[in-house]
Amino acid sequence: TGKEKELYSLTLDSSYYPTGIALSPDGQQLTFAVSDSKSGSKIIKVMPSMGGEVRELLRGDNSLILHKSGTIAWTPDGQNVLFVRPTSPDGSKTELWLIPIQGGEPRKLELTDENMHDLSVHPDGRHIAFTAGQTKSEIWVMKNFLPK
Repeated sequence: TGKEKELYSLTLDSSYYPTGIALSPDGQQLTFAVSDSKSGSKIIKVMPSMGGEVRELLRGDNSLILHKSGTIAWTPDGQNVLFVRPTSPDGSKTELWLIPIQGGEPRKLELTDENMHDLSVHPDGRHIAFTAGQTKSEIWVMKNFLPK
């Protein structure tokens, strides 16, 4: 419509901050993660994309959800949300999990890697792309590379 509309608001005194927003394949729903900086709680929420009731899908401690950009994605059928969960204290070891959008228990998928993020699921539901690995810095020593 070209008109701005507030969909979700946090009070200024809130310790919560949202991350990892993802739009459902049909464009009807949004999911995002919220972190409570005071308690360490991590929450995955879902809501209509045009605004409305916000529901909790999952709540847990700091080890539940890795809050990096792109750590939440929808399955192509719009029935499940994928999320990345850290398995090491520093968050570098990660694994992929799935939770039904209608509620239920999360299920660990057999995909683990280092620092997994930027999830993208192919429309056929049989392929997934993601970024993973370590960021490394290197120092190189080069000899005799300048012309005399």
